[in-house]
Amino acid sequence: MSIDSKYFKSIVQDLVYDLERTFPYASVLALETSGERITVQTRQQSAELLDPVRGAVLTAFNGRSFLESATHDLSPEGLNEAAARLKELGKDQGIFYDGPVIDPGPKLDEDFLVKCQNHPEYVSLGDKIKACVAIKDRLHREETRVVQATSQYAYVRNRELFVNRHKNLFQDLRRTQMVAQVIMRDGDQSVNLHTGQALQGGYEQAFIPEEKLSRLIEDCRRLLGARRLDPGYYTCVFSPEFSGIFAHEAFGHGTETDMFLKKRAKGEEYIGKPVASPLVNMFDSPALPGQAASFFFDHEGELAKETRIIEKGILKRGLTDLNSATRLRIPRSANGR
Repeated sequence: MSIDSKYFKSIVQDLVYDLERTFPYASVLALETSGERITVQTRQQSAELLDPVRGAVLTAFNGRSFLESATHDLSPEGLNEAAARLKELGKDQGIFYDGPVIDPGPKLDEDFLVKCQNHPEYVSLGDKIKACVAIKDRLHREETRVVQATSQYAYVRNRELFVNRHKNLFQDLRRTQMVAQVIMRDGDQSVNLHTGQALQGGYEQAFIPEEKLSRLIEDCRRLLGARRLDPGYYTCVFSPEFSGIFAHEAFGHGTETDMFLKKRAKGEEYIGKPVASPLVNMFDSPALPGQAASFFFDHEGELAKETRIIEKGILKRGLTDLNSATRLRIPRSANGR
């Protein structure tokens, strides 16, 4: 039974209704994940299906905390058993109606999908391997000091259904990735470097632009002859892509508001204060079209949208899930995963 079928959706809607006879709030998230990966190296090849994932998480709010029950059995019987376990957990921990009120959001019933021009299911395994071999061979031809070249193709399909009393949302996400890696050696010196791309879509995204492959070899040549960096402080100029990654790792986790609740985040102390140059604006957006990590709604049913974290150097807000947004009484962002 497919999780996007009308029959399955009706079962889940009935399940939420039944759970809310016991709890102030309930929701269900059902997931299906499948995919494949092909790796071609200088001396070996492999092709494999990614481990499939299929199941559901039932969530309920008892007035004090969120409780969960999970199952891999998506039959009506399996879902009812998971619901029964959740009710028992509620009885053990208590049900309270004087706690925070969970907003189920506006009424929405919508299906979203990533468009696919060339379905990977219709491309033969032989053609996929040939494409990877072509990239591997090209890297060897360009530089004789390449001792190992690797080309890897991967495709992942995520199908997700979220249901609460107001929302019935389904999304079909397809992501394709191509990666190239080289190990270059000269005497006793060796370096490795990789490049590639990951985008939403089907097999039409299974390529690496020629300029990226040429840049990979050129950068490897330069690194092979470079001396080691002396420890110390340096002024660095990052690309827009890397600056976002660096900023997230440097302080982004400290702006996740579930850490505000636990008093483990330094970012809480800087809300409304300058943390960067007035020239800096930073956004988090899972709604960017075509990007591998983008989605239409998060695992708590919040529609994807742009969140302005830094504006003109001022830290404006953090990233929320349903629990932290409710308890801190701040607007939700689509970061409930």
